[in-house]
Amino acid sequence: MLAGVQRLEQKQRERQDRLQKYCKLYNTSSIKQKLNREALKYLIVNDNYKTVYCYIPKVACTQWKRVFLALNNVNLRNVTDWKVIHNRTYYRFLDSYSDEEIKLRLQTYYKFFFVRYPMDRLLSCFRDKFELENDDKYYEQTFSKRIVDSFRRSIDPKSDNSVTFEKFVHYISTVGFNEDDHWATYDFICQPCVILYDFIGRFEDMSEEIPYILRQTGMDKAATFPSFHSHNTKSKILDYYATIPKVKIVQLVKLYERDYEMFHYRFPGPLAQYLEGFLN
Repeated sequence: MLAGVQRLEQKQRERQDRLQKYCKLYNTSSIKQKLNREALKYLIVNDNYKTVYCYIPKVACTQWKRVFLALNNVNLRNVTDWKVIHNRTYYRFLDSYSDEEIKLRLQTYYKFFFVRYPMDRLLSCFRDKFELENDDKYYEQTFSKRIVDSFRRSIDPKSDNSVTFEKFVHYISTVGFNEDDHWATYDFICQPCVILYDFIGRFEDMSEEIPYILRQTGMDKAATFPSFHSHNTKSKILDYYATIPKVKIVQLVKLYERDYEMFHYRFPGPLAQYLEGFLN
């Protein structure tokens, strides 16, 4: 147990060091980052446990919200209705505090967030919002026509009305980049070069990192973490991205370059087989 915790904390120090080195390099450029108050709407606060969690969609944020829901209201401990879980009125967000209160919480509370291999997250977003059946029709109603129209204008005027993965990737890599938080960059959502987080988690390592965070914050005494689907398999990622022109994949990765660099995700990763010879 102790050895496992020590390995986890060493891994965490390495992530923090890498992020700080990247941010220091970035902040010496012509662009000096400042705290974006509007983006603080992604930071959930629990004052009883002195904890701040920056939620990133498609990185098990539903499960983490259920934890905070249980902390805030014992009657909602076992809720599974997504309309309740994602109802902002059940949470307190950092942007709702005064400037002084924000400063105090950023300086003294335990702050954490989780990231995920960027291309895996995009695929998960597409499947959840545009391919699999669900009750949430917002994305279908809001983005389907935009995605198809963008593809018709730039690629194929005769394309049908279906939202394919190729059309989705084309949209977010052109006019739709950072347009929605489900595919916005980690940098945009959590501002890790401005906010000094105590823990940077990885979706791929959540099974060992979740218990650690719950113990560190004391939340383990009042809530348990719901089960979750870990990630898309390598073969599934290959199947979907093989429908995308290779040059478009490189263009897409370039847009998410900061997320790759900050959190040490390697490219091409699971796409190496498909892109073999193309990147040379």
